[in-house]
Amino acid sequence: SKDRIRGFLATHRPSAWTDDYGPFSLMPLTGALKVLPVERSSRFQHSNEDARAYRYGVTLDDYQVRAEMTPAPHGGVLRFTYPRTEEAYVVLDAQAGGSTVQLHPEDNTITGTNSSIAGDFPPGFAQYFVAVFDHKFTRHRTWDETGVQAEAASHAGKHVGAYVGFSTAAGEMVTV
Repeated sequence: SKDRIRGFLATHRPSAWTDDYGPFSLMPLTGALKVLPVERSSRFQHSNEDARAYRYGVTLDDYQVRAEMTPAPHGGVLRFTYPRTEEAYVVLDAQAGGSTVQLHPEDNTITGTNSSIAGDFPPGFAQYFVAVFDHKFTRHRTWDETGVQAEAASHAGKHVGAYVGFSTAAGEMVTV
């Protein structure tokens, strides 16, 4: 019944009947940059989905981006196909609960942690993530729960994230 997507979630949730912990999400978009979840969401149509156990794909109507993903051992591979634009972005949201992000433009990578846990976990727990892009960043910044963008290459707080930007030709794919 849902008709909006605000990000593609990666988590350490070993099964549907256990609690989520340490999630983060990635969201491709074009045009004006929107980092907060409610602002960046996009309409989609279930008729434009391809959902299988080994692959998922959908077109994000508001951004005209095709998002595709597949699982991999200890992670996943995401591919975003953009229209021709100078304003192509991927927003990484480290989610609420205590998070960190670090931008590494020299090797097209974002790293970070999320300490959001449900239930009884040992102190100091965090899920670590690494997002490696196959395109050079043309712009990049971090942001916090207010949506404020910071010049800093790293950021920590209650709810932080980062974004990277690209210039893309029509039909150009960015793989993470």
